[in-house]
Amino acid sequence: MESNELKEKSPELVVADGSEATAFDVDKQPTLEVSVKQTVDDLDDLIGVTIGGHYEILEKIGDGGMSAVYKARHLLLDKIVAIKFIHPKLIHDKQTVMRFQQEAKAASELSHENICGVREFEIHEANRAFLVMDFVDGKSLTQLLREEGKLTQERALAIARELGRGLMHAHAKGVVHRDIKPGNIMLVRNADGDESVKIVDFGVAKVLREDQAGPNLTQTGEVFGTPNYMSPEQCLGRKVDSRTDIYSVGCVLHEMVFGEPPFAGSSSIEVIVNHVNEVPKLNLSQPIEALIMKCLEKSAENRYAHISDLIADIDSLSSKQNLIHARPSRSSARNSVGIALILVFSVFTLILATMGYKAYSENLQFQNKWSVENQVSTRLIQEERWTEAEASLETQLDLARQSKNGQLVTQSLTELARVEKQLGKTEEASMHLAEATTRPTEKLKMFFMGTAATFIVFGVITLILFLFLFGPNGRVNKAMLTRPLYEVLKPGKRR
Repeated sequence: MESNELKEKSPELVVADGSEATAFDVDKQPTLEVSVKQTVDDLDDLIGVTIGGHYEILEKIGDGGMSAVYKARHLLLDKIVAIKFIHPKLIHDKQTVMRFQQEAKAASELSHENICGVREFEIHEANRAFLVMDFVDGKSLTQLLREEGKLTQERALAIARELGRGLMHAHAKGVVHRDIKPGNIMLVRNADGDESVKIVDFGVAKVLREDQAGPNLTQTGEVFGTPNYMSPEQCLGRKVDSRTDIYSVGCVLHEMVFGEPPFAGSSSIEVIVNHVNEVPKLNLSQPIEALIMKCLEKSAENRYAHISDLIADIDSLSSKQNLIHARPSRSSARNSVGIALILVFSVFTLILATMGYKAYSENLQFQNKWSVENQVSTRLIQEERWTEAEASLETQLDLARQSKNGQLVTQSLTELARVEKQLGKTEEASMHLAEATTRPTEKLKMFFMGTAATFIVFGVITLILFLFLFGPNGRVNKAMLTRPLYEVLKPGKRR
């Protein structure tokens, strides 16, 4: 992303609304500066007050940029609830109130065991808008991660599965949360003592139906969410859909497994730039890393199409089966085997080439000496100086043998046999002539040529197998063939 685009977007960044869990997030996450200066009366004057006719305010349990959350008792039902109030300074902001109403509208339509239910939306006598929600008696995922650092893969997947189920229900209703983060994921114990997930705070939720049914309160160009968990399109203020929640789930899952979000920075803008431009440093050697990377694809089109696809892969991973929608790359160990094969072949080929060049140079020297000696023997034969010619030809034959040139050896044997006949050395002549006519003149050359061809074919096959077995997605990638060799051979290269 161009830096100018960030500069254009950054003035419109808005920090996520508060919830009963956001108090755990303040110190840990780099957040955008929001001026929320309130007096003690602003924060505490509701405690002990009964609002809405039957809600007694007990204590404040959370505070955020747009709202504060209180614990209250329903006097008629003697039931504990959570009540979220818009900060007094924002009550005259019509768009803020409308967003609050949107949260009530969106969340009140959601009824799922993994979603914190919303009961009603009212305006308090003191002109304060408030939202009544189920009280979640548990701890946030932020608090759990602070206590434990990181979770086991099994527990992380279990939490992600329930988180996904809650979001699947919301997405089916046309609601995108847009602020999935550990602070908005509450962990509670059910009657059997099993851990369960509750998604809270739909304060920046986007109702996808609003384009046809009401005002669009989140125009393109506005950015809502928490920087550490925002999708690239969300960071850029572009149109979002359910896949932005999938990206956030990937960020949360990364933090649960590795103890930290996929991207960090000294400021919110730096984190946002990393979301848009950087790739998490995962080598994809484990299936869970492939699952996380599928969630964290920069382009929404390359992520899981639906949260149900992510849940299917989580179930596959939990049951030790192959992933369905995400595909892990080959392990770095297997990559190392492929690289070792290439290196061994390359070294072996280099050794053969060096030996071949050395042998060729030596043979060429002997062939040059043979040519000189051949001229001498030819002149001696023409002068019928047979004894001297015989000695020259024997030297010539020795040079031919050392040159490993079958044709020169045959020619030397034939001429030597002819001279020996002239000298009456019939037996020697017959022996040399027989050797000339029966020796495998080109077999040695063919052997070397065949050996060289075999190694060339072996090298090509090895390279193809390497690309097929260890390349991106386990198959030959045409684009990969045009990449630099060091990128192709890099262990754990992300697909």
